[in-house]
Amino acid sequence: MKYIGYLNILILLLGCNKITSLFGPKIGGEDNPISIFFPRPISGDMAPDFSPLVKYLEQQTGLYFKITIPKSMTGMDDGFYNKIIDIALVPPLKYLDLSKDYGVTAKLKILRYNKDYYQSMFIINKEFEDEIKDLSDLKGKTIAFTHHDSASGYIIPHEILYIRKIVPKDILFAFSHKNVVNLVYKKEVEAGVTFYQDPGPGGELRDGRFLIKDKYPDVADQIKVLYVSGKIPNDPLVFRKEFPEKIGEEFLSTFSSFLETPEGKNIFSTAYNVEGFLPTDDIEYDDLRMLMKEYFKD
Repeated sequence: MKYIGYLNILILLLGCNKITSLFGPKIGGEDNPISIFFPRPISGDMAPDFSPLVKYLEQQTGLYFKITIPKSMTGMDDGFYNKIIDIALVPPLKYLDLSKDYGVTAKLKILRYNKDYYQSMFIINKEFEDEIKDLSDLKGKTIAFTHHDSASGYIIPHEILYIRKIVPKDILFAFSHKNVVNLVYKKEVEAGVTFYQDPGPGGELRDGRFLIKDKYPDVADQIKVLYVSGKIPNDPLVFRKEFPEKIGEEFLSTFSSFLETPEGKNIFSTAYNVEGFLPTDDIEYDDLRMLMKEYFKD
């Protein structure tokens, strides 16, 4: 009873706001804005200006926000562990790691070209068509991948080769989808892997080849699709562990409203070819999770 009395006195003396300060600044306050991480554009171009989104979120919610576009995913684990990052748009494989290690949860999933998934594809220069007719012909060839933690750019296609016992002569990491397509176009490698999306209504490219179409208008004729993988769920927007539920709901509602504005549509379409976001949850990534378990088991 004595301790309860002391606690009541402490509350009266300090007040609720000062009690809060004992445990750190309030999330969403001016001194502790909600931290959002978005990736760099898939084209590798200059990062978009997200200030209209920040302004919209702050006006609609009365909370403070900060958006960061990191150069890489390095450090993201520590960011979630230390609660430096509250919300982030991450690749599907990165989500699996963050979910397992740090308890992040998937809330929304990218909708691109009216699909909530994408695929991986093997590509070759048309000058190699006579000697490379199917996947088995990649044995003893040089293949360009993006980077080791990319689903469509390495892990999925590498598994496809592995289960078929197809061993390349050499592999190299080009660090981006655009670089892979460039290497294949210039015949500096015999094959490459990048992401795949079905062509648009008018036949326009939507797969990795479109990344160099402005520079090489004949890319669709020069680079041929050799093989397309199964479906990979699109990138999720995730919340960190213990992110306040009420604030999370308010953010999702306001963020979705912003995406319906002309400015919101333009920002996300230009940067990520995103039409919108759909609700999602962890279950939708179970198939990919099982595939990864098999991959790393081997």
